[in-house]
Amino acid sequence: PYVEADTEEEAMRKLDAIEKEHPQGISAQAAYKRYGPCTLHPAGFHTRKSAGYKYGGVKPVTVCTKKVTGIKMASQLRVKNGLMWVKAGIEIPQTANDKDLRTGGKYKKKYYTVKFTQTNMKYKCKGTKKHKWSASSIGRLRYQGRTLWARVTSPILSVPCGPH
Repeated sequence: PYVEADTEEEAMRKLDAIEKEHPQGISAQAAYKRYGPCTLHPAGFHTRKSAGYKYGGVKPVTVCTKKVTGIKMASQLRVKNGLMWVKAGIEIPQTANDKDLRTGGKYKKKYYTVKFTQTNMKYKCKGTKKHKWSASSIGRLRYQGRTLWARVTSPILSVPCGPH
């Protein structure tokens, strides 16, 4: 869900509390009623066909049932290294442009007023040995003068992309 907060730190505290209260997440309908018109959906790590499968990334999606005045997402990759999960690369941000905010689109067979996909994640793979990958994505949006935040974790996938 997107929650209202003045700072990222405050938002992360609120999101931590929600995750403790609802460890399996909450429905998009409940999120809409409690937190605003948008939902941030995670995306699994994959190698990019457009880069000859030598680069990987994630493409999280924010969809909104009402117009918003701004969306920004940032994603951080994680790779399993033995028993621990470690960050891979740097956190990559992307801001929606005016066109992104004017045009809607379909997501999972449903039409939304606004749909924004983060597409700029490009992590260079070192080799093709399979590793377990995940990512955390943070979304920030402006709606009716308020700043709303969300955080999601992508599913863990075993992908032929080595960390460096």
